[in-house]
Order: sequence, then C-alpha cells, then structure tokens
Amino acid sequence: DLPPDRLFGPLPLKQQIFFAQQALEEENELGDSYITRMIIDRITFGLDRVAEAKNEFYECGGKGIHDEAIKRYRDLTNQRVKFFNCDRFIRLLNISLESKEISRDFLSVDDGIALILKAMKETTELYTPHLGTRALALLAIHQPKDGVVEKKIAQ
Repeated sequence: DLPPDRLFGPLPLKQQIFFAQQALEEENELGDSYITRMIIDRITFGLDRVAEAKNEFYECGGKGIHDEAIKRYRDLTNQRVKFFNCDRFIRLLNISLESKEISRDFLSVDDGIALILKAMKETTELYTPHLGTRALALLAIHQPKDGVVEKKIAQ
C-alpha cells in the first residue's frame, strides 16, 4: 500500500523514489504529491551546488523516475494521470541532472535538449525558464566533451 502523502515527506529519498515509481506504474494520483514533495525537498535555484556531481538521486534509483518523466512528457495524451507537465518536468530535471551519470545519459537522448527548450517555451510560470537554463547548465557542466550541449541547442 502507498502511504498517504502527508507521511511521505519525512521518508528517506530511496523510499520516496520507490513509492513514486510504484504510483507512476499504477497511475495512482498519489504519485503527483510524491513527486512534488521530492522536488520541494531537493530543488535549488542557484548554480553554486553543481560544481561537484551529486549522485544521491542516481544511487537511490532516481534514474527510473527521470526516464519515466522523459517518456511521459513526450506524450501527455495517452496517460490517465498527467504527472509531468512542462513545469514539473523541468523541476525534476533540476534534481536528476545534478548526477553526472544521468546528465550524460540524457545527452544521448536524441530530443533531450529539445524537450527542455520546448518546456521553457510552453510554460506560464515565471521560474521555469530560469530552471530550464539551470538544467542546460547542469548538462554543460557534466558533458563528456566541450561543445556537445551547445551544438544540440543550435540544432
């Protein structure tokens, strides 16, 4: 059974990710609260923390949620519960892309950069373009070779 969302906040990240993945698989509406809580607990708006890769999200199984967010953001029409709109997608990327492994994997996604730019364009929230720029900066910091992110943006 999934815990009520009011109990979800104090859980360790590994358990939060486990329950969020389970809710996504079941298309359970609690997943919306779980993902929001994970984001609220971990998001930052600055670039001061990104000098060194943070791998807690990756090590706790967050790559699964990251991959699911990409898949669901690409096609919102076939979902009963729409967990990842443009704003939540960008917010999750700001947590997941702090991991070097996830960032490098994201760079191999053909339309990854285009998805970020699309979300930045579609949003009505004032902070999403800032977070989109931060996501692009995280990718640039972790890119395997200089110029990869810049070339994808130019395309």
